[in-house]
Amino acid sequence: MLISSQRGGSRKLNKPLPKDASKRERMTRKLRTERGKAIYRQRCQTVEPVFGQIKSAMGFGRFLHRGLKAVRSQWLLICACSNLMKLHRFAFS
Repeated sequence: MLISSQRGGSRKLNKPLPKDASKRERMTRKLRTERGKAIYRQRCQTVEPVFGQIKSAMGFGRFLHRGLKAVRSQWLLICACSNLMKLHRFAFS
C-alpha cells in the first residue's frame, strides 16, 4: 500500500494497522490511500454542498429545539424546504 508523504513523494506502509486502533487512526490511514483520497474527493461533489447551501442560503446555523424527536422533525422540515426551493427554481428556470 502506497501513501504520499508531505513532501510529495510516496512511501510504502510496512506495518499493518493494529486491531485496537481508534476510529480516527483508521480514517487517517484510509485517507492516505489512493482509493481513500478518490472516495473522499467525491464528497465535495455530492453531499457537502447541500449542507453549505442550507447553512448559508437558508440561514440555518443551529437547531432551535431540544431532544432527538424535535430536532429530527425540524431537520426534516428544513430538508423539505430546501427540496421545494430546488423544485421551484427548476420549474421556473
